[in-house]
Amino acid sequence: MLQEKQNPGGNKADIERLQWPDSIIQINAGEPPELEIWWAQAECWSLVEQILLPLAAAIAKDEITRAEMA
Repeated sequence: MLQEKQNPGGNKADIERLQWPDSIIQINAGEPPELEIWWAQAECWSLVEQILLPLAAAIAKDEITRAEMA
């Protein structure tokens, strides 16, 4: 979702090959969710806009390092 926000209409094939976290697969009865269904959730986009976009911008500006997030 972060990649889509940063590059709208980008290569969806790359996005679809991403590995879903185990927790999401467990919630979805052991299967990876359909990407379009996941993206239909307003809460997911809100998370991207409020947390992931600012975090990605801070990392890009070297305001925070990936090691500091771990």
